[in-house]
Amino acid sequence: MRRTAGVAALVLVVSGLSLRADADPDALRFAGISGGAGIEVWDFWPKGGSCGSTQEADADPHAVVANGGWQASVMDASGEVAGVPVGGHSTSTYRYSRDLRGTARIDLRVASNAHLAPGPAEPCSIIYEVGGAVMVHVTTRRRSWLVGRSADKVTGYRATNGGYVGLAVYDAANRRVARADVGGRVTRLVPPDTYRSGLQLTVRLELPAGDGSQLEGSLIGSGSISFIPVGTRRTLTGTGTDLITVGHRDCARNRVAAFFSSAARTRLRSATFVVDGQRRAVLRGRELQHSSLVLDRIARRSAGKVSVRMVLRSGARRVTASTSWPCA
Repeated sequence: MRRTAGVAALVLVVSGLSLRADADPDALRFAGISGGAGIEVWDFWPKGGSCGSTQEADADPHAVVANGGWQASVMDASGEVAGVPVGGHSTSTYRYSRDLRGTARIDLRVASNAHLAPGPAEPCSIIYEVGGAVMVHVTTRRRSWLVGRSADKVTGYRATNGGYVGLAVYDAANRRVARADVGGRVTRLVPPDTYRSGLQLTVRLELPAGDGSQLEGSLIGSGSISFIPVGTRRTLTGTGTDLITVGHRDCARNRVAAFFSSAARTRLRSATFVVDGQRRAVLRGRELQHSSLVLDRIARRSAGKVSVRMVLRSGARRVTASTSWPCA
C-alpha cells in the first residue's frame, strides 16, 4: 500500500509521472496536465501490522512556463508513519525553454533531506522519500535529437535505491522512448510527435520491519531533457566569428551556409573552407565580396564540422569552427 502527502503537489506524479523502473506505463494514459511541478512524499509498508500514517506537508506546486526562467517549489513535511516520526525538506528549481527553431529544454535541480527515527521492533517495513519532479508535454515539428542527462550526490544514509534522478519520455501513443537512472545519459533520434517528458529526483530511506535504526539522508542533484531539431548548430568557436559565421545545417538539401560580415569584405585576404576534413573552397579578392557561401554535400550522419581559415590583409590569421547535430 502506498499513501501520499501533499496531494496538490503530487498531481503530476499521481496522474501520470511515475519515473520508477517498475512503473506501470499504462498509468500514464491518465495524465491530466500539460505542465506542472511539485514535491512528493511517499510511504510504504508491505508487511501489515498497525501501519498508519498521519503525515503533514506544506507543498508549493507551480505550473511550468516556457519562458526560460527558473521557478522554485519548496516543501516541508513532518508526521508519523506506523508510529515512526518522519520528516523532510525539499527545494526544487526548474525551467522550460524553447526557441524559434524548435529546440526545447527542461532542467531540474533539487536539494532534499529526510529523516526517520523509529523505536525498537517496529512491525512495518517503511520506505520514506522526499524529492522534486517536473513534467512537460513537448511537441516537436521535425525529427529531433532527444538528449537526457542526470547526476546526483547523496550524503548520509543511502538505500539500495537511495537517491536518484529518474528521466522518462513517452510518445503520444504512450510508448516509452527514453529512460535513464542516476548518472545516466541518453541520446537518440525521435520523429515529430508530442512527448510527455519528466524528471524526478528523490532521497530515499528504507527501514526493514523490526529495525530500530535512526536514518538520515540528503541529496543534491540535477537533470535535463532536450529536444534538438536535426541540423541545429551545435558549436560555434574560434577567433574569426566576428568575420565569418556558420549557420544551421539544411538537412533537406544537405548543406550549410557561411555568412560574411561587412568587416570581412574589407579585412580579409583569403578564406579557406574545410568540411569534415575536406577542403571545399578558397576565396580571394573579389570572391570575398559576397554576403554568404553555401557548402553542400555534407554527409547526413556526420557532425557537419566546418572550419574556415582566414588570412587578414595585415597577415594575421583567424579561424571559425562549427559543428551541427547530424541529419540522420
